[in-house]
Formats: sequence, structure tokens, C-alpha cells
Amino acid sequence: MNENSSNRLKVLHIISGGDTGGAKTSVITLLKCLKDMIDIKLVCFIESDFTKEAKEQGIDLTIMRQKNRFDMSVVNRLADYIHKEGFDLINCHGARANFIVSKLKNKTKVKCITTIHSDYEHDFDNNIYKKIIFTMLNKKSLKTFDGFITMAKDFKKDMIRRGFENIFVAYNGIAKYRPHIEMTKEAFCRRQNIPYKENSFVVGSATRLHPVKGIDVLLRACTIIKTYSENIVVWIAGYGDEKYLHEYEDFIRKNELEETVHLIGFVKDIDAFYQVIDINTITSHSEAVCYALLEGARFAKPSIGSRVGGIPELIEDNVTGLLFPDNDSKKLAESIIKIYEDQALAQSLGKSLHDKVMNEFTDEAMAKRYVEIYEEMLRG
Repeated sequence: MNENSSNRLKVLHIISGGDTGGAKTSVITLLKCLKDMIDIKLVCFIESDFTKEAKEQGIDLTIMRQKNRFDMSVVNRLADYIHKEGFDLINCHGARANFIVSKLKNKTKVKCITTIHSDYEHDFDNNIYKKIIFTMLNKKSLKTFDGFITMAKDFKKDMIRRGFENIFVAYNGIAKYRPHIEMTKEAFCRRQNIPYKENSFVVGSATRLHPVKGIDVLLRACTIIKTYSENIVVWIAGYGDEKYLHEYEDFIRKNELEETVHLIGFVKDIDAFYQVIDINTITSHSEAVCYALLEGARFAKPSIGSRVGGIPELIEDNVTGLLFPDNDSKKLAESIIKIYEDQALAQSLGKSLHDKVMNEFTDEAMAKRYVEIYEEMLRG
């Protein structure tokens, strides 16, 4: 361990700074808790909502601006900063950070580890140019790292299958309690400009508008749900590439789902969303132990998830939720109807998932696991 003023483990985290969604939540949640256990600093290359929130959470943040993604003048600045601060370890997050740190290998002897927040083979599925160029660059960059942290055992298996070694698993975690304002469905509908139905049963999905998230699976399930009950409505909260938004809007219009499905856009107060929905759904084709499940569990919502990635590590079928085969919209619709018909089952699934998350998937557990991994990396 390098000498520093506190004699505590000192780790530099690096991320682009333009991150949104689960990666943003994961890193800020981790560092907010980790800073009370070890010395941490964060470097970003973009100033954004991410960096604003990180500062608000008391995270020691430095912004090293890049003119563009390929401005490599940042490498020497970063090398000087690492040498000056005397870090014990570097922890990257995301493709841009991986690429930049891969260029540091001949400039520092500090071990480098990167967190795999999602399947990097699918990170750029929404843009063919980025998928070809950035996925290739990220794969090449990953080969320079000393270790890897994945968010699910399934992701670890994928990394091993792709020839990587020294892989650890650290699950996402949430705070056991977060203050929130009580919300009703009617009030939420007014706020989000959604038509309100007095006896509505809301199926919620908070997600990015991206092919890997399987929104098309949920929409196809809605064509079945519509014929079963007019009381079941689906709210899809999130944003993304407009071309996918238009695709989903076209599907809704062509299948006359306007009364059933509402694309409600970005929801700033996500706790309000999880308070008022009746079922939480995750329909992704690839996913870690995601925050959409954890945050729904905070409010004891019964959850349905595709049997992919880390989802079955959190959802035990018929115990802490319901699982359906990836891309099977018929089974998804059947699962939604099953919970709609059985409120005792809904309450049991929601409570079981809540208890599991509060016992095993907390922010403190996540931070402690990271410290264990760091210590093992340094011993190795």
C-alpha cells in the first residue's frame, strides 16, 4: 500500500461523467458509502448532471475535460495526478474510462480494475458505427486490466468464456431507507400528465429506450393484456434514442394500445413512480442485478423479470417474484395477469423481495464487498 496521510487504502475511480441510468446510480451510491471506509477520489472527463450529483453527495471530484472522446492529452494529466496523489488502485467504469486508462499502462505501476456494469457487447447496440468502433476499442482496452468486477455471476461466466481472468462479483446495493413524499396514483398522473383511471392496475417499467431493454416484449404482452382487462395499464418511464421512441409509438398506434400503454418519459422523482405502480417489470435481454428491481423492492412491489443475467440472482421464481423466458411476451402477459388476479400472491412476492434486498443488497454491503476485492487485488 502506498504511503498517504491517513494510511488508509486510497482508490481512484474514473468514469466519463456523462453517464445516466443504472451506471450513474451505481457509481454515486457506491462512492457515497465507500468514502466512509477508504480514501476515494473521482475523475470525470465531462461536466454533467452526474458530476453535479456526485458533488452534492460529498464525493471528492476532479474534472479533466476532454475536447472530444479522442482527445488523449488527458492521459499525461491523469498520469501526473495519479503519481502526485499516490493511489493504491484505479477502478474504472465504462468504455471511455477503460480506453483512457489502457493508455496509462506504461506510465504507472498502479493496478487497474474495471467494473463491468453491463454486457459490453450490447452497450452500443443503438448505433451501428459506435457498435463496430467503440465495442472493438473497449474489448482491446479490457485486455490491459489487472482485474474485473461484474454485477452478476452470469456476467462473470461471460467474462471467463471470453478469455478474461481475475474476475470478482459485487452486486449493486441501495440504502435501506430514503426519505420520500407520499404519493397517490391520481396525484402522480396529474404531475406526469397521464390519463387517470380510478380502478387502474398499473404495470410499471422504468428503463432506457434501448433495444437491449426488451421494451418490444412488454408491448407485445400488452396486446394480450388489453383483451383480458381494461383496468390494467402499462407505464413505461424513461428516455433514449428518439428513433426507438418513434418505433414504440408506432406499435402502440397500430395495435390500438393508446388506452393501455403510456410512454411517460423521464421521471425525476423515481420513488413516486415505484410507490404508485402495482407491478414492477424488467424485460431486458441482458441485465445485471439492476437498480430498477432494487428500487421497486424498497416499496415491496411484486416484480416480474426476464430470466437473464443477474435477474434470477435476485428473483427466485414464485418466491421473490416471477420469471419468464427471455423474449416470451405470452409468458410475460400470463405473469402479469397472475399477479393481477391474486393480491395475496402480490403481497407475498413484494414482501419477500423487499426482505431479501434489505438483508443482502444494501449500499453498505456493496461498499464492503468492493473493499474486500481491493484488498485481494493488492495482495495478489
